[in-house]
Amino acid sequence: VMVFVESTGPNENGFTSLRQLAAQLPQGYRTKLPSGKEYWQSINNRSVLYTALIQDILKSGIQPTNIEPITGHGWQKIMRSKKPLRYVVEEMLPVPEIFRFVEKHSGTPPAEMIKIFNYGLGMVIFAQNENDASKIIQIAKKHKLKAIIGGKVEQAKQREVVIKPLKTTLSSETFLLHQ
Repeated sequence: VMVFVESTGPNENGFTSLRQLAAQLPQGYRTKLPSGKEYWQSINNRSVLYTALIQDILKSGIQPTNIEPITGHGWQKIMRSKKPLRYVVEEMLPVPEIFRFVEKHSGTPPAEMIKIFNYGLGMVIFAQNENDASKIIQIAKKHKLKAIIGGKVEQAKQREVVIKPLKTTLSSETFLLHQ
């Protein structure tokens, strides 16, 4: 079972794309997003440090099967294991405003955004079962972090991430990072 833990924004990734977009915006880094926050503030939003969350999960006796930060390479990181597995995403966390803004102003569709950015997904914690996943979500709440059961992992012939809400699949052929 995959537990998705929120991100607060780009978190140090995708900045080449973000700088290129800033150069095209009417007021550059000072361009305002719909919320009134300036572009530079949104791309530099505080990053979440997940250390305390992971420590509390381990202290609780839960033993995740894997933990993946979603950094460079975006959602492709979900399939970092070399094992032939299919990662089926059923639910997504809310997409932070900055990513919707980048999408709109750069013309980059969501299926490409998830290859560049975390798109609201800061970390995936792989739990052995739904009971452990639910406990992880409760621990995340104590840390004031939004977490959800995002999907499940299945045996497959090749690595892939099937993102049902976006009607897209990321395959291992396009993901060159190996563990």
